[in-house]
Amino acid sequence: MLAVVDDEGKVAVLYAANGDVRWEYVLSGRALACSFSPDTALLAAGGYDNMLTLFDTKSGALLQQIDHGIVKSLSFSPDSLQLAIGTKSGSVDVLDAKALASGHCKATCSKWSFASEGSVKAVQFSPDGLSLAACGVDCRVSLLSTSTENAGQVLWQWQGDNKVRALCFSPNGFVLAVGDDNGRVALVDATTGEVGETFSVGLFVFYLCFTPDGASIAVVEGEYHQKKVLMLDAESGVSQEVVKGNEEEHRCAGLAAACMSPDGQLIATGGRDDDCRIELISEASGNGLWHVTWHDFVHALCFSDSKVELSAQE
Repeated sequence: MLAVVDDEGKVAVLYAANGDVRWEYVLSGRALACSFSPDTALLAAGGYDNMLTLFDTKSGALLQQIDHGIVKSLSFSPDSLQLAIGTKSGSVDVLDAKALASGHCKATCSKWSFASEGSVKAVQFSPDGLSLAACGVDCRVSLLSTSTENAGQVLWQWQGDNKVRALCFSPNGFVLAVGDDNGRVALVDATTGEVGETFSVGLFVFYLCFTPDGASIAVVEGEYHQKKVLMLDAESGVSQEVVKGNEEEHRCAGLAAACMSPDGQLIATGGRDDDCRIELISEASGNGLWHVTWHDFVHALCFSDSKVELSAQE
């Protein structure tokens, strides 16, 4: 399945096989972020409505909605029990996802929090769930402990010289890829915080995702009105363009967002302005598999981690 959030506040779940809409819901403000739980049971979304909203993935039922400020980024832990939230105000909050899903959560179900200086652009749990990485406009990347004994403790911090909008762990959790507004992708040792290879890919880096074998990284780079999707070799730094953001007629208004499927075979893209289409593309060939016309600027997309897609009858 593929989740989409847009400028109108719409949260929608599409079938990845054909782009048909399974269900949709409209928030009261611009929707900026979404994340499926790894068990695919839950979908979290948030944005400028100052709320965190949790849905049942299968039915689209609203399970919980709590006041949490402007939500900029979201990530579930690998066991689906915790939900990390990065906010515009600079807080990183980890909530009890099970309590949220029960619908009986009072206040925020907060487990622990961390304060940064400025909007938190990305959060992601490590593959083993023992740490959480966060980055943002303070040009800093922080690795935080998620263990019960040391929850929220800073394991290391890396200070860059420009805004950091994207990060992603390698499948084995040994490397954290970090992308900044200088157009650089840095490979950081996830244990020590030591910066290794650094590759220049162009302009601002908006999104990063390792392929399952860890050999390549999907990168969305560019400027706000013209983005590209690249596949970056994690060893050599050689990149190959997969999706152009402003050169083909049907994408003339620019690429707004993109994400890679968990198996690394598909890339979903969302458009903006005059062409807000959502398109599914083969990573290997770059060929479009399907596209659907969308009604508003697509801010974010995410694939479910489940390899078994729900059928229309379920």
